[in-house]
Amino acid sequence: MQKKDWTILEILNWTTDFFNKKNIKEARLDAEVLLADVLNVKRFDLYLNFNKILKISEISKYKSLIKKRVEGIPVAYISKKKEFFGYNFKIEKNVLIPRPETELLVENVLDIFEKDTFFKFFEKSKNFFILVDICTGSGIIPITISKKLNEYKNNIFIYGIDISQKALEIAQQNIYNHHAAENVRLLIGDTLYPLETISIQNKIDIITCNPPYIKTSDLQSLEIEVKQEPKIALDGGIDGLHFYRKIIPHSKKFLKKDGYILFEISPELTEKVNELLIENNFHSIIIKKDYQNLNRVMIAKRG
Repeated sequence: MQKKDWTILEILNWTTDFFNKKNIKEARLDAEVLLADVLNVKRFDLYLNFNKILKISEISKYKSLIKKRVEGIPVAYISKKKEFFGYNFKIEKNVLIPRPETELLVENVLDIFEKDTFFKFFEKSKNFFILVDICTGSGIIPITISKKLNEYKNNIFIYGIDISQKALEIAQQNIYNHHAAENVRLLIGDTLYPLETISIQNKIDIITCNPPYIKTSDLQSLEIEVKQEPKIALDGGIDGLHFYRKIIPHSKKFLKKDGYILFEISPELTEKVNELLIENNFHSIIIKKDYQNLNRVMIAKRG
């Protein structure tokens, strides 16, 4: 990078080529996200200013971010933010980086809320709609649902649960950043156990969870970027089913009859998770595919 003057377009093209040579998968996207972060603008704004000459200080900062990316640090950890469902969330190394696939889980919650007769008249009653998100991490699921259902905010209450204090600190910052404190409350603890101290048995309408589901033996073979993420948010035990086995039986204590549970799943765990749900008297089981046509979200009702 010896050129004296660099335009936005030139430096993006150079970085994209450099990232491709380093086998970085989303080379152009990563180049754009990092440059937008340096310039404190949206990615779209880069396209409106391709001919802008960058300052020496901007180039210097950008070079330092390029170096971090080549070292295998994910873009979200470098920029300390990640877009999810059109919203920007604060992300640090203590939490799992949001994936596009998880948006599908949120979409299905919103779809249930809109279409299922179970919820059609709840806003006219004095009862709260209660949702619990387990393994909440940075809080993307409860916060996004809260924002999308903002018109019903007087009737909605959402709990986000995580065992990691560091993750909950980041989630709390996201709650304040997105003005969701009125509807979203965080609890620390293992899966559903923090609810044991709350009078909430048989009152929850929906439970959501994107649990760790990678087999322990597969952790070492993960890409270098994924290995940067907290092991506690990835390790699903010997067969990947550890958290499903804990959550599914326990959830019956808290869900209403015909209340919903929605999981993100690994495609290879589809059959086993389905069996666990049937064994625990869940019914109306639906499997939703992701954007790559792989099984990704499982939905069921409590019997």
